[in-house]
Amino acid sequence: MLSSLSSISAVQHTHTKAFFEALSKVFSPDNILSRGQQFSTLAKNSFPFLSRLMNCQNFLEAYSPSTWSHQTPPTPGFFAQQTPELLPSRPSAMGGKKSKQPEPPAFLDKPWREINWDEKQSDLQYVKNYKPHIKDRQLRILLHGPVGAGKSSFINSVKSVLKGRMCRVALVDNTSHDSFTKKYTTYKIEKENPSTFYPFVFNDIMGLDPSKGVLVDDIKLALKGHVKDNYVFNPEHKLSDGDQYYNPEVNPNDKVHVLACVVPADTSSQIEDEVIRKVLEIRKVARELGFPQVAIITRIDKACPEISQDLKNVYKSTYLKEKMEQFSAEVGIPMNCIFPVKNYSEEIDLNDDVDSLVLSPLRHIIDFGEDFMNHKMNQFEGYA
Repeated sequence: MLSSLSSISAVQHTHTKAFFEALSKVFSPDNILSRGQQFSTLAKNSFPFLSRLMNCQNFLEAYSPSTWSHQTPPTPGFFAQQTPELLPSRPSAMGGKKSKQPEPPAFLDKPWREINWDEKQSDLQYVKNYKPHIKDRQLRILLHGPVGAGKSSFINSVKSVLKGRMCRVALVDNTSHDSFTKKYTTYKIEKENPSTFYPFVFNDIMGLDPSKGVLVDDIKLALKGHVKDNYVFNPEHKLSDGDQYYNPEVNPNDKVHVLACVVPADTSSQIEDEVIRKVLEIRKVARELGFPQVAIITRIDKACPEISQDLKNVYKSTYLKEKMEQFSAEVGIPMNCIFPVKNYSEEIDLNDDVDSLVLSPLRHIIDFGEDFMNHKMNQFEGYA
């Protein structure tokens, strides 16, 4: 018995199969029954680590000679079957509590996604030069998401970047807890000449809400081009065929080509399950129609003070990356289709870093939409 325990002591901190097989032999019924008191004294005085390691503080009491008449000693090989992963963590010397695991760093050494902050003009020119391959075709981008996510603010930010000055075409409200947008509205962005427009438009809609937001059925109709401009959303009743705002004769430019879900980073974890369910339902319809889908994560400066101090920390923030990964897991949008942005909200002048973050998703949205239109044209002439 003494030699067996001595051999265990030599490897007391080594979690190996051999170690647990040795323990199995020590704690075999014959060994315990024949040397119970000797084992009790030695284990308690010389090997307290065994009690801690195995979570067996009560083992000696439970299997003392006085209780063996109605208790069953451990079977041979019992401890050999226990893996270190299944055993409780060893208490620390301070207060008997588990040692605290080091928290992950707030910032990565290198950004997990690259963005060239010095080439804003290149991205801006790319967007300005965009022209659909299909003549007289217009790329339509539908924004949807929770109430107050920043859909209208994103449209204003895009227009501000393209116009080179602050613009407020889509109305925004910072006080209402309900959706400020009530109508189905198409926003065109003028080029240098006010009579010419960029070949892409944004559609803003009422926000998603657990009980009184836009109906998913109305969004489905909008995706297919059946909703006319200025339709006032009714949270109680969906738009029906025969209504003056129902579009029965859909042309290719009425249909949506890219679906963008806008979500605030600072409150993404507070989005109610019913809203997530609606997002998933909308995604399902868009998937059936083949639409490319992206997510735009807004209010990143509110979610992370370090990003507020320097926007170039956006892809170094582990907190923001975790938020994006969490949203990706919840709704299924892949990470390479999720883009963090900071909308213009407090500023009165443009900022190059804000512009770069706005242009990044816009450029990808244009590419995704163009690919979709061309693909549909090749499949079904007259759709895209």
